[in-house]
Amino acid sequence: MNVLFESWWRILVAALLATITRVLMLQLLPLSPTFELPLSPISRAIGMIPTALSVVAASYLAIAIMLVLLRPNMTENRIGRVACCTLSFSAFWFVGVLETVPALGMALVPELKVALADIVPLIVLGLVIGLRTPGISHRQRIRRPVRYISMVATIAAVYFVGRYFLYAVVHVNSGYAAREASTFVWTLAMGLAIGTAYVLLRKGLGEQGPAPKGLWFGVALFGVVWALFNFFMPIVFDMSFIKFQPAILNYVWRVAVDILAVTIGVWWAESAAAEEQSKPEQFPGANR
Repeated sequence: MNVLFESWWRILVAALLATITRVLMLQLLPLSPTFELPLSPISRAIGMIPTALSVVAASYLAIAIMLVLLRPNMTENRIGRVACCTLSFSAFWFVGVLETVPALGMALVPELKVALADIVPLIVLGLVIGLRTPGISHRQRIRRPVRYISMVATIAAVYFVGRYFLYAVVHVNSGYAAREASTFVWTLAMGLAIGTAYVLLRKGLGEQGPAPKGLWFGVALFGVVWALFNFFMPIVFDMSFIKFQPAILNYVWRVAVDILAVTIGVWWAESAAAEEQSKPEQFPGANR
């Protein structure tokens, strides 16, 4: 935890710059039709923009802290480190924003603009952390290359199953019945984005077993940010119009099952990778 005390000012600067960037993006791009929803009691009391920026700033602060914690095990290569810091959280944040299309029936193009505006601050944040916090050199024994595509696919598949449990059994608010195709595409894309984010951040978790890696990513890294992301809507807007009642449980179910699915997906993917790594090398003609 010493790294947090050593880098506290960098964490604050990164979160502040990301928040300022988000404010500028609000000025440059028109607001999403989502912002025309009725306001929550908090937004009516202090204003929609201050409420929204408070939640977003908390998300940026959480992401900055996590990236700094992961930094000691990240690659020494600056380009690779910056790519990990900028693209990891941006991947599932971008797709996450687009859930309003299947879930609430919003038009795709305006929501794409919002999604793009939302990831610009994350890229700025990642640049501040990635460029200014070098990784530490580690000597590692030579291993078989990890099959990252199968790892991403495993995490995506488990997330997909968890989401369709939410749609079909729990009946959370979604486009499962009214917009089946777009719901399918979004769920698949989200699973792949989460799997990609894990692969990008995986090295930062260091030498841990499948279960610790699953918990660290599923609960701490993905889980905290995903909770703040999901609760943005009921904090800023009055979501009592959705069919799921009470509305807040809609988001509790989403966050809880998503975190569980991602944790299991990472554990499963890492277990498969560990089993593959443990197999002896096979050489052509070795059994002749």
